[in-house]
Amino acid sequence: MKKGFIIALAVGLGLSVVGTALAYSVDVSGDFKYEFRSNHDGAFHDDGNTANKMSTEFKFSGKLDENTSFFTRFSGQVNDPSGKSTTSDFNLDQFGLKANYGNWTFSLGRQGAQLGQGSIFYAGNDINPLTYFDGLVATGKLNNLNVKVVAGKAFSGNNKGSINNAVEDNYFDNQNWLGLDLSSNIDNVTLGAVLAKKTSPTSDANYWGVNASTNLSKNFALNGEFARSNASSDTNAYTIGGTYSWDKSSFTIAYNSVQANSVDLVNSAIGGVYYPNYEAFMDNSTFQGIGYKGFTYAYHHDLSKALGFNAYLLSLKKYNNSPGTDNEFGANLKWSF
Repeated sequence: MKKGFIIALAVGLGLSVVGTALAYSVDVSGDFKYEFRSNHDGAFHDDGNTANKMSTEFKFSGKLDENTSFFTRFSGQVNDPSGKSTTSDFNLDQFGLKANYGNWTFSLGRQGAQLGQGSIFYAGNDINPLTYFDGLVATGKLNNLNVKVVAGKAFSGNNKGSINNAVEDNYFDNQNWLGLDLSSNIDNVTLGAVLAKKTSPTSDANYWGVNASTNLSKNFALNGEFARSNASSDTNAYTIGGTYSWDKSSFTIAYNSVQANSVDLVNSAIGGVYYPNYEAFMDNSTFQGIGYKGFTYAYHHDLSKALGFNAYLLSLKKYNNSPGTDNEFGANLKWSF
């Protein structure tokens, strides 16, 4: 984290600049990442591709007064897929205000948001995100209970991939979310519960879920989450994973089991469009999920305090065990400052 000094800056929700010159101390951080991806999708699209991606993000934050601060993020990427045109997207994709009142923090603006471990709701967090989130995130404590409330709109980002644009514009751009996340620490275990409601022109849905995480030892941690929707069929999803850490490295194995209507396709960290790099588990003609299950293997190593190496392998298949698998490999170097 580096300290900088910026002149003539005034931050409102829309980051508008006013005539009066003001001066604030600003925290600046960010990263640069190079990534190689190889996708072999035989589960639905019967396609495969490789890509080189370079991405970056710059974060700016600072205090306006004792209880109020602002945040912004400028990020983007250059994507060079095999056999296709190189694309680039750079955007001011996070901005807003935070206010602290006692044990509560209220964050209002365009930002990343998540409920629980992300199975029920996850939006706006990534560089060049699949979906943005505009709204309110309130976090606080009631005795030993951690409370989070999320309310706002999730809508399409720039990373649209091969999705049918006409259907996508109707589905992505009009999702309103209201969610409650409760958690508490009991000895060495964190237990949580999530409730959420989604409304959109194409479909409304209610979701609930439970999650848990624990450190079994200094080096080994477990986490898992179960999610369920009020759809008429294919309503259950779960993810469970374990991470072993040593020295400057860690290795994770996770298993996802996601039925077609259990979670949102794009605003879930395990959704059939969001989770694979390539929209493997979505019917492009109907924009409906088809369900998937399988393992993810991930390795991380700190080369230095600022430079990290990551590699992952997804080995997924259709939930109904019909022929076809989705195998995806990725590796990246990430430098943070």
